[in-house]
Amino acid sequence: MFRVEYELIQGMTRNTTYVLPENCTVSGFCEEETATVTLSFDTAFNLSASFSSDDKTFKLVSLSVGYTRSAAHFPHALYPDTSNIEELTNLTLLETNAGKSYLCKEPEVIKVGPHVTLEVLELQIQPFDVKNGTFGEANECNKDHSSTIAPFPTNASFTIVPASSILPTNRTNTTTNMPTLPPPIGPTEPLQGNYTVHDSEGKVCLLADMGLQLRINYTKQNGQIATGVVNVPVNSEVSGKCSESHSSLTLAFYDATFNLTISFAMHKKDGDPDTYQWTGLYLSYVEAPSIFPGTQHPNKPRLISNTSVHLFTTGVGKSYKCKADVNATVTKDMTILVRRVHLQSFGVKYGQFSAPEECVEDSSGSVDKTVIIVVGIVLFIIALCVAVAGVVGKRKEHKMYIRLPSLLD
Repeated sequence: MFRVEYELIQGMTRNTTYVLPENCTVSGFCEEETATVTLSFDTAFNLSASFSSDDKTFKLVSLSVGYTRSAAHFPHALYPDTSNIEELTNLTLLETNAGKSYLCKEPEVIKVGPHVTLEVLELQIQPFDVKNGTFGEANECNKDHSSTIAPFPTNASFTIVPASSILPTNRTNTTTNMPTLPPPIGPTEPLQGNYTVHDSEGKVCLLADMGLQLRINYTKQNGQIATGVVNVPVNSEVSGKCSESHSSLTLAFYDATFNLTISFAMHKKDGDPDTYQWTGLYLSYVEAPSIFPGTQHPNKPRLISNTSVHLFTTGVGKSYKCKADVNATVTKDMTILVRRVHLQSFGVKYGQFSAPEECVEDSSGSVDKTVIIVVGIVLFIIALCVAVAGVVGKRKEHKMYIRLPSLLD
């Protein structure tokens, strides 16, 4: 995940967040002592990492991130459609013995340049001595075994290189400090937000009406585990992207110290109708004491990610709707509550939701109500039949008593 700070027309700064897609273009080269891998996507973003080897170990020696300030990812940018490359050199990161792979499941946060932060989760890499196309024995990072975080190298140097456009020399840089978040106020339940994403042509390509509540576990200073509860504000900054098979919705709030990205994917199977579903969730946030009282790590950047969420499966050309609350476990430390959801991430026409597919919970509730009504009607009819039969029986019995004396005569 990339977090990039950029300047707004109003003279302020803002963070934007975008996620490295699975279908990015991969290139690079391998030599005896050096190797480079480059990941490119959306024709406007690229990440390049260079490694060196001395036959005993390998290490990451440089990183560069290139980006274009497109309107879709950098709304209201002061310098729209300009490009930058930010580089970080003189590194000695990810050092690993030759013939092994580097593995780190915990989040790795790397400041690539003054404006770019790279957040990596569940990283495994081996740039040298790869055999049979598989990773060698894993050398796990210290963070997977300890809560102590290694200090960032002080000899690293930042470089900012204009990529395709020269920025004005008379520009004024304005930097805002990390905001102090107030204690959460207002309703304890999430309100329903109305979120819209537009494609490159300005057409609505994703609609989402829903209330979102994040419940995140954290460690307090006394070592106890507590839970911070965050209701996603309805006035969150909305961004996202849409393609033929993938789309995403990003909500930035609390001055972009929280960035929530929800990804969707389309699934096509021969002989079966095409469907789409919510497939991934990425959350970067700052562990602010106002939201996580008594935290052991105040204002520490965090990253939570799950690429196999699998929620809200819907047929293409329809929207998904559910009045019932949906609780989903993202990781062992985070759950999300989705309330009164109505969404459509593919096939939006004229900016409106298509016919909805109701969730099982809503459908079963309707069926239960129907069954209750039918059973009530049946019981009423049975009771009415019994009553009528009783009245008819009594009349017949009364007539018999009248006829008997006449027979004796």
